[in-house]
Amino acid sequence: DGMGELLILGSADRTMAAFQLIDRCARQIKRAGDDRTLAQIRADVALDLLLGKDNCRRKVVVYLTVPATVLAGLSDQPGELNGYGPLTAQACRELADQHSTWQRVLTDPIDHTVLNVGRKRYPSAALAEHVRVRDKTCRFHGCHRPAATCEIDHTLAYDDGGQTCDDNLGMFCLQHHHAKHDNGWTVEQPTPGHFIWTSPLGRTYDMPADDEPPPF
Repeated sequence: DGMGELLILGSADRTMAAFQLIDRCARQIKRAGDDRTLAQIRADVALDLLLGKDNCRRKVVVYLTVPATVLAGLSDQPGELNGYGPLTAQACRELADQHSTWQRVLTDPIDHTVLNVGRKRYPSAALAEHVRVRDKTCRFHGCHRPAATCEIDHTLAYDDGGQTCDDNLGMFCLQHHHAKHDNGWTVEQPTPGHFIWTSPLGRTYDMPADDEPPPF
């Protein structure tokens, strides 16, 4: 049914303190008008405390294998959550629409043997849209090309250990995307949406996020 259970066994004082924290947060949400049961809210609060809201704190990898036809809405074949089992097509589509990362895996259509695993990681549509709306324009110093016309890129390349998440993705126009990869420029993203560029001559250009004050 796509549901799982997590049980934590620990010392009485720590587990009681953890429950009180979860319960207090859940009751605040309930008082604010949430119509779910208190137990349902507690479950979501506990997972948010562990993983962060929308799994933003998650650095582990959970694999969900699902045919492309399911994501396109052309079939309702179940997917497979590694270590858990089958998930309904609808659950797979909902997970794929969150801040997830996609990777192409080519399998034999007869026996489903894996033939090829793509090296490139692709942000989900929801994650790409989040970064596009956040950045608004190309994040190179002085460039104002709209983000809708730019390319999404890993700040730290995936092959170098970079994650496909909002604090390692940014929008760069074609020209400045190539400046990063081919012309000796480097870029860092200390916080989501805040970029610091360094030219081949060592000069730095600070591009704060839209909600950050400009540097003095």
